[in-house]
Amino acid sequence: MEARVAKLEATAEHMRADLSDLKSDARDLRDRMRTVEVKIDHLPSKGFIVSSVLVALTVIAALIGYAQKIQAFLPGASSP
Repeated sequence: MEARVAKLEATAEHMRADLSDLKSDARDLRDRMRTVEVKIDHLPSKGFIVSSVLVALTVIAALIGYAQKIQAFLPGASSP
């Protein structure tokens, strides 16, 4: 009977140590998740990226469309 009780006590101690490790790991995971959330909050949104690309494409199209007028406006620029 004493051996069985001792075995149960040893098992309980191992379980207690394992739970302590799990709590520590959960705290570490929670801290890492906070760090990831902060980094994600600083990323640009999809709307900002789409708007930026559209503005860039519009500027490029305008430069291509008005290329001859821009060349005529600049002194010393030769047309191809």
